[in-house]
Amino acid sequence: MRRPVTDVARLRGLAIWARGVLIGAGATDPAARACFMRVVARRFADVNGVDLPSWPFPGDDGAEAPDLVRVRVAEVLTAEVCRDVEVVGWLYQFFTAGQKDEVFAGFTRNRKAGAAEIPAATQLFTPDWIARYLVENSLGRLWLLNRPSSGLAARMPYLLPLPAGEPSSYAKVTGPEGIRLIDPACGSGHLLTYAFDLLHAIYEEEGYASAEIPGLILAHNLIGVEIDPAAGALAVFALTMKARARGFDGPVTPRIHVLEPVSFTPAEVASLGGDATLWNVFRDAGTLGSLVRPGCVPDPVTVPDPDVRRRVERVRAQAEVLSSRYHVVVANPPYMGHGNMDAVLSAFARREYPDSKSGLCAMFVERCVDLAVPRAFIAMITMQSWMFLRSYAALRTNLLRDRAIVTMAHLGARAFDAIAGEVVATTAFVLANVAQPDLVGGFVRLVEERGEAAMSAAFREAVAGRRTVYAATAGRLGRVPGAPIAYWLPEPMLRAFAVGRPLAATGEPRQGLATADNGRFVRLWHEVSADRTGFGMSRAEAAASGRTWFPYNKGGDFRRWYGNQEFVVNWRGDGAEIRSFGAERGRPRSRAQNTAYYFRPSLSWSKVGTGPPAFRWYPPGFVFDVAGTSIFAAERELLRLAAVCNSTVARDMLAATSPTLNFEVGTLARLPVADVPDRVLADVRELVELHRADWDARETSWGFTTLDLVAGGAGRLGDAVGAAFARDVAAAGRARALETRVNVAVAAAYGLDGEDARVPLERITLSGNPAFRFGAGLAEAEQRSRYARERVADLVSYAVGCMFGRYSLDLPGLILGDQGATLDDFLARVPRPSYRPVVENVLTADEIDDRFREFLRVVFGEENVEENLRFVTATLGVRDLRGYLGRSFYADHVRRYRRRPVYWLFAGPKGALIYLHRYRPSTVAAVLARTGAHEEALAARPPEIDLDDGVKANYARFGTALRPIPGLAAND
Repeated sequence: MRRPVTDVARLRGLAIWARGVLIGAGATDPAARACFMRVVARRFADVNGVDLPSWPFPGDDGAEAPDLVRVRVAEVLTAEVCRDVEVVGWLYQFFTAGQKDEVFAGFTRNRKAGAAEIPAATQLFTPDWIARYLVENSLGRLWLLNRPSSGLAARMPYLLPLPAGEPSSYAKVTGPEGIRLIDPACGSGHLLTYAFDLLHAIYEEEGYASAEIPGLILAHNLIGVEIDPAAGALAVFALTMKARARGFDGPVTPRIHVLEPVSFTPAEVASLGGDATLWNVFRDAGTLGSLVRPGCVPDPVTVPDPDVRRRVERVRAQAEVLSSRYHVVVANPPYMGHGNMDAVLSAFARREYPDSKSGLCAMFVERCVDLAVPRAFIAMITMQSWMFLRSYAALRTNLLRDRAIVTMAHLGARAFDAIAGEVVATTAFVLANVAQPDLVGGFVRLVEERGEAAMSAAFREAVAGRRTVYAATAGRLGRVPGAPIAYWLPEPMLRAFAVGRPLAATGEPRQGLATADNGRFVRLWHEVSADRTGFGMSRAEAAASGRTWFPYNKGGDFRRWYGNQEFVVNWRGDGAEIRSFGAERGRPRSRAQNTAYYFRPSLSWSKVGTGPPAFRWYPPGFVFDVAGTSIFAAERELLRLAAVCNSTVARDMLAATSPTLNFEVGTLARLPVADVPDRVLADVRELVELHRADWDARETSWGFTTLDLVAGGAGRLGDAVGAAFARDVAAAGRARALETRVNVAVAAAYGLDGEDARVPLERITLSGNPAFRFGAGLAEAEQRSRYARERVADLVSYAVGCMFGRYSLDLPGLILGDQGATLDDFLARVPRPSYRPVVENVLTADEIDDRFREFLRVVFGEENVEENLRFVTATLGVRDLRGYLGRSFYADHVRRYRRRPVYWLFAGPKGALIYLHRYRPSTVAAVLARTGAHEEALAARPPEIDLDDGVKANYARFGTALRPIPGLAAND
């Protein structure tokens, strides 16, 4: 019927520019908006050769726009652009984007949205193709079902043929004048204008005279409801322009109802019969909009007061619209979560919409069903959350029991070109307002597509039969626990959901500690003093130890089987300080929940991830976080659960029940767990051990012993790196074979064939795996090159650690890790070191260069020093080691230690490193003497530090004397 607007970016630029010009000229925001929209409307009217409709725009003070605005509007809004009146809605949305940003900024400061904020926060213009999909698959389908002989299907490119034929039960209409369509959140009328075009074609096909059709459509067919007066005015304008563009010259009165808040005093209510609920139903209409469910207003009563009479008539008119029923309901309702609702809307949602109260768009799903006559079609685009989240399980159950999904275009993220990133994940769908458990709906999966054009093209491929259309009935969808709309699951997977027991019957999934202030209570393990940290303890041992810091599981990156063990938490005295944190204000801010499970072994996953969940074994000794949610059971059961939860079967099941990035305890608790054979446990143990060894091979692990590159003794460094590469590749291959074997066994336990059991190498989560570390697709030569660079950097880092005494070539593990440790402490543990640390805890770049040569001699032999040194510099891409130390070493170190470095670099022409754990106030004098720097204030009063305070606080105590680290400032 029309081609879509193509240059949305140019429209956005025009609106933003015009707003800046008008505001800069002194106009208020409402006046600027009104002035701009008046110029736009005049341009559309002029181009289309019609009189500008008389429509009051809120905030219009009558001021004329500067000439440059009118000129620019004429340049952008060419005659071709002005053929699509929907452009006016785009311009309005872009012009008000600044207000929307302000409202969302307020959300971050815990401000809530009420009547003044909801329009700006929730208005989102429907992409053209989605608008057509919604209208064609509801209004269009209804007409075709009532008129099988109609030829209009050929003019509806987004009408999706259903896999098993059309519904047998649908609303009956005798002719086009009998169709009633409502958009209960119409905005600027985008969906209504598409419905206008299709209705016009329907009337023409029925033989109506062209001159009378627009008037009939506006009089009989279309109704819009809105709470934003400005958007409502634009909807009136758009429909008026539609009528005029079709040559209609009669009176035009589009039925757009901008809901008005109306209330009555107790005395006035008494004079009207005493029903306060009835008469004050629209008291908060500016906030609640079409969600209001009014009762029947009684016949006219005698009301002498003209103001009361006006309000009575307003209630009557609004109640008539919202208590009527319609053959077609179409909507792109507002998107806003419960947490951003003000007190009025929040209380209303809990009271009136208990099944959908978590989000406005889900509440509108319920409301749109209310507005429909039996067997009507309801077409909407909403957030996809209602399809999957546990909080909407009752809503889904009711919909699948009492209605049927006719079609769905599952869009996911990036369906709106006007919204960047993964912010809004959506779905567009059509419901039949009648229970039809055997109706086979058609579902098109577009979640992998990016952008409106790609999605539009992909959907039309599905219409043409060249793309998969999934088939599912309401009965089939209800077979999955929680009834998620998992339409893509094949029959064998549906049967698998009936196998086994819920995970909660096998293990105990729990959420853990919420400290309320991680900056105060949580550290990376290497920040604090080793003698104040307790590893591998029971809860009783930890409480009695007098130590402060204990391992803390707080989730982390995508990694399976073992790892993400980086943090410690202040749990001194069984968490006494955390438990009482904030109690002086009435009750603690922290939440120490499920403490009986602390320090017990567990299987854990990250609540928020970047892909499918990854489950890891955690040994005894950990407190666990709300983001490091955990499952507790006997060891054999934990290993069995690890096999199931890390399998491709569980991946597919969880994708069906929680396709977002949040994997809640409740979701995991319902996962059906099949009995896998005992032989699988040995494979899981080996996978855990492979990943443990890989994790502890890094010096940033508290389980680190020694660097693998130095373990082979004398020889060439290049050979050691090559051997390490081969070992890591072999370990990745072994892990892949084990994971594949586990997947096959788990699939068999569920009665599946395991055809997708093989794991891509890049998903084997070993840090040493080049495919995982650098990404898939690199040639082996490039993998080797990148691997060598990182491993040589590992060697330099380890060597510096040996220079300071953090590590030793003669004794595994951390040597000096206590606050204020000295060389004497080192020698007490390593009396005859083969490589002796520095005395004064200071190293300049020149000294590191010299001492690194000595390190190479001791480790790899005198005869290999020069060759190994050349390998180091060539691999790092520098002329000599000083080049790496001066340009890249410290940046690598800061990145390696997650911006909480243990070696600190003093600024100045001859920068010097110190080791945090060996720092004493006397260290400052040694630094200044070694570097020749003049820091009188620092020398006069060297800072005291306390490792319990963490690197961030301690680093700041040195002011500008230390090299600045991005992200380490006090306000970062």
